[in-house]
Amino acid sequence: MDSSISFKEYIDRINVKKSSVVTIGNFDGLHLGHMQLIERTVEIAKKEDLLSIIFSYEVHPKNVLYKKLVHMIMPHEEKERILFEKGISTVLFAPFDESLQSQSAKQFCDEVLIEKLKAKYLVMGEDARFGKEMLSAPKIKEYLESKGVKVELIPLLSQDGIRISSSKIRDLVEKGQLDLAEQYLGRPFSIIGKVIHGKKIGKSIGFPTANMELEKDQVLPERGVYETRVYYKDKVYQGATSVGKNPTFGENPVTVETYILGFDENIYGRSIKIEFIRKLRGEIAFSSKAALMEQMEEDVKRIREHY
Repeated sequence: MDSSISFKEYIDRINVKKSSVVTIGNFDGLHLGHMQLIERTVEIAKKEDLLSIIFSYEVHPKNVLYKKLVHMIMPHEEKERILFEKGISTVLFAPFDESLQSQSAKQFCDEVLIEKLKAKYLVMGEDARFGKEMLSAPKIKEYLESKGVKVELIPLLSQDGIRISSSKIRDLVEKGQLDLAEQYLGRPFSIIGKVIHGKKIGKSIGFPTANMELEKDQVLPERGVYETRVYYKDKVYQGATSVGKNPTFGENPVTVETYILGFDENIYGRSIKIEFIRKLRGEIAFSSKAALMEQMEEDVKRIREHY
């Protein structure tokens, strides 16, 4: 996506040739609540012979509205992969800029949903709001249905009285509560990224690690060592992943480094996926390399035994 273009320019370029069913949102993480909307969208599209369209945003709206960096659960590429796998026809990541912010909900309905996306149905959460006046979902439904567009409002999903949301999952990940994050996501929390050169600390202690390139807005688990699964070239490996600053070796930036068990390939510049299974321990500043090596051997032993 060309981030230099405006929302208006992006919309002008859309060329939908067939009537559609649309669902709108950021969909970060594609958690169980999101999947209700996705599944219903695909179901209507199949039944009515319509295109199924996800209308999302290039950046999280809060980044623009509140000048706040929202840490993301999932990159766009992974989001697209899962959405296409679930049967969505078209995924749009529109710029979120002033030209969108200044648009009323009715303008958005008329100019984007009806005119450009040829929407015959809209599926959205019952708490959805959009337009500069933040028009509520029932009001949007009323307006669109007066224009001949059918609207389905999907109830919010809760478990044990807690509403499932992307912000809740971010909080759980950052606190290292990966079991509950996995429960809400419907899959383990994961990170995808390119392997880059690091300081070769792992290699120096006999545990060479794959150091991942991180986006500045990537949400990370709290510092510590985790049992992980590593996906590379359609194969799955066990991994011991450190999230932290390597305090044994002085002051360092936060990195995500993975020792891949039973693996000995040069994968610099290649993309891997790290799936977090459980936390083994917190981050520790060891008194010596020998003490760190001893602990790493124990970490790897626990991972092998768990498998």
